[in-house]
Amino acid sequence: MEIIVDCPCGHAFAFREQPVNGRLGSPVSCPQCGRDGTGLANNYIAKVERGENPLQQPTRSWLNFGLGKPKRRLDPDDLRDPREIRRDRKEPKPRPPTPGLRLGLGAMAALVTGVLGAFGWQWIAMKTGFHFGFLAWVIGGVVGLVSRLAVPGGSFALASLAGMSTFASVLAGHVLVMQVEVDKAVVRGVNLAYEMNLEYARRGVKLATDREIKEFLAYHDARTAKLSAKTKTQTETGQKLSAAQQRELQFMSVVLFEVMEHEKGGLAKWVDRTAASDPDQFTEEDVKNFREHDVPELQRLLNGQPSKAEWTAPLTTAIYERIHFKDLVASSIGPHTIAWMIFGLITAYKLAHNKSETEDV
Repeated sequence: MEIIVDCPCGHAFAFREQPVNGRLGSPVSCPQCGRDGTGLANNYIAKVERGENPLQQPTRSWLNFGLGKPKRRLDPDDLRDPREIRRDRKEPKPRPPTPGLRLGLGAMAALVTGVLGAFGWQWIAMKTGFHFGFLAWVIGGVVGLVSRLAVPGGSFALASLAGMSTFASVLAGHVLVMQVEVDKAVVRGVNLAYEMNLEYARRGVKLATDREIKEFLAYHDARTAKLSAKTKTQTETGQKLSAAQQRELQFMSVVLFEVMEHEKGGLAKWVDRTAASDPDQFTEEDVKNFREHDVPELQRLLNGQPSKAEWTAPLTTAIYERIHFKDLVASSIGPHTIAWMIFGLITAYKLAHNKSETEDV
């Protein structure tokens, strides 16, 4: 019988021998690398006896990306006697371990590429206004390929580093985009808050009767409700917040609900909003305090004291004091994000490892 052995090293060799009980009578090894090929030869014999085509190649996984080792085509001169093959047998050549320096270069390449990928994700998202999930696959492919340029043979350690770098890169890209969006929302919010308080001041200084003041206070308290007892009246740097700034701080707790620390934001409950809409809840003392304290403050605001920059600075500081990195990360992750992160990780791992399907596990 003519027996063909497709060695994992990439060399195919053939010989003629009559099997005994479906197996070779003696061991045989690859003349190229010296690896034992008896098992592969016995598998070939078994397929022939079952009537299968032993030369049919298994379907390669699309995750290999064509990086498997090519097989040399057999020539008629490759048919040899097994005794000659055994005579030419070589000792197996152990695969040299990946040098530490090369692995370090590969890790550095994966890290640098991952960082560039995160900023690239942010740039594309900001330019287009969309999150393209397939970019995780692109980042994974680039990280894996760049890692392989540093370590051409690939390794498990390199593949693990490339996968983790891709995972972190995609996550960092999402967080960077979220940070930019939060920054834009804060700038828009504090500017709008200043304009709204100018309008609040214009109406407040014109109020004449006690009933008008009570209705005015009820209208605005219904929108923001009463400040929570946990809301601080000054920032951590010691800047005191005015009543108007505290109202806007509470409003920003609603706008930035996903990333703002609500315990410090004084987020109002619905029952508080309902109770605050009743003008009769305000007493004569409340009206007196409004005339003596709030009206002079509102008049100074209309006169440009403090300026817009001075008014918005403490409010901006108070908002950022209530935004934490963990909240940005948590709000950046969703089911689709996790799926693309894992897909990018697998892509980078596969390219950096490059373990052929025909290699021994």
